[in-house]
Amino acid sequence: MNTEVYAILEITKKEFRFIVGRYRNNLGLKVIFKERFKGQWLNDNDEIIDVNLAKLKLAKVIKQYETTFNEKLNSIGIIYPTKTLKVRSATTIVTTDPETKVFSANNHKYLINQAKLQNENDFDKVVLIRPYEYMIDSKLKKNSVKEGIKATTVAMFSNVYTINKKVAESHNQIILKNNKEILLKNIHTYATAIQCIDSENFRKPTIVVDWGYEYIDMSFYSKETLVKRIMLPFGIENIISNVANCMLAKPAIVESYVFKMLNFKSNKSDDKILYRKYNTQIKKNIVFSAKQIKDIVISEIFNAIKKIDAEIHKEAIKSSKGFKVYYNGKITEIAGFANMLTFSEFGRDSLIYYSKITGANEIWTTAICGLIKLANQFNKTTSKFITSTKHYSKDIGTNNPSNKGFKNTHFGRSIGQNVPPHGFHPSQQQFVPKNVPPFVAQATRSMPMNGRNINQFSQVDMIAQNQRYNNEKNNYNNFDTHNNQFINRSNVAWNQNFINNSNEQMYNINDNRMQQNYQGLNNFNPNGHFIKK
Repeated sequence: MNTEVYAILEITKKEFRFIVGRYRNNLGLKVIFKERFKGQWLNDNDEIIDVNLAKLKLAKVIKQYETTFNEKLNSIGIIYPTKTLKVRSATTIVTTDPETKVFSANNHKYLINQAKLQNENDFDKVVLIRPYEYMIDSKLKKNSVKEGIKATTVAMFSNVYTINKKVAESHNQIILKNNKEILLKNIHTYATAIQCIDSENFRKPTIVVDWGYEYIDMSFYSKETLVKRIMLPFGIENIISNVANCMLAKPAIVESYVFKMLNFKSNKSDDKILYRKYNTQIKKNIVFSAKQIKDIVISEIFNAIKKIDAEIHKEAIKSSKGFKVYYNGKITEIAGFANMLTFSEFGRDSLIYYSKITGANEIWTTAICGLIKLANQFNKTTSKFITSTKHYSKDIGTNNPSNKGFKNTHFGRSIGQNVPPHGFHPSQQQFVPKNVPPFVAQATRSMPMNGRNINQFSQVDMIAQNQRYNNEKNNYNNFDTHNNQFINRSNVAWNQNFINNSNEQMYNINDNRMQQNYQGLNNFNPNGHFIKK
């Protein structure tokens, strides 16, 4: 029986999350174990406040899993928070051996290491390097290069992703202090996108709106690459607070109305009085019907959607067409949120992600499932098979019985081995709001979800004809640490990476065996598969 087990840890500001997912006989992902502990886990800089407490929590869930399933976890994957994330650009160049004039593995490794050195310092740690173009002998441009080609010089252009070094170290220590290896790493923003976006659209210009409790995280992708990220300080918390002020009510009461009592796609109970309280300050009874509360909430959400539309206009509408906007996060738990997206100027191109993975229908599982998905895909394409419980070389055979523990090694793969694109698995579905133009909502079917019907948007209908974009490579996005958002250095064209939607690469910055032919695959392990400090 072919079984893959992946354990993943994610610690957010207010939640400790741990999931173990399993693939068995190619039947798809099933979450077999999950735990979540609420509390104050991170400070304002995303560092873990109490490392020892987090270590004990992880030890507890590991022991619980190993006792329940009689199976030892040797390694655990990790998802980093992204408040300190910076997207930078790097240009590196190497001169090959003057006698052979052949691009070697060492040349390739040099390009990656130089990109890392250009962007890593005492404060920032590189977690991902994403090359998007190479130039051979200052004239021939390519999306990827193979070791062994004839060249005098090779230049590499890449996006480099960093987070605060203290943040990375504090999260790593939780796993290492439990004497476990770090299986794989990624950032929350990217892991979420992997789970939400289907393979075809991920190669095109795509936007993910992760609407959480504290803020709205907008990320812009092209060719499976995070190009830009914007954080809007207007999350669910702001909506609840504003509505509570209008009603002179407590935020906790308003939150229960919004997520548990109000149905924004039906007017059946609009005349029912939901809130009645005597206010001693104004000496009057305050009374609100369901419709009155819904109108206030809708007004707040509409204002937020306008802000989202404005950012999309700035970054995408002038330079690309045919992009999709995926909504994910706490906001999607509001009954009828799909209908509210008709307020958006981009409503016809907007989709909502709802998980259909067995055992993982909660919003908080999205990024973790995305990272598990990456691990599974990577094991299909490499010469080594590495999960949280197994490690062996495929060269010896997949039934190799000598899987005795783990070695401190990196994922490797055969040169020239093709990597299949991301699959659209039945456990992953996207939905479009109702009342959208026929050419968008064609061939939909009614599907129950959490007790209500939502139009399911089929993969075939989602796939538009491939767009061709002009190549603009001279501008890069950078992060403004003071304003906590990404800014343009000069006339950044969002479609700078929108061409050549094949032959993609994602790099492990420490392993030159992984430095080529990562076609259609996102790198989920920036610093090597297993890492020991």
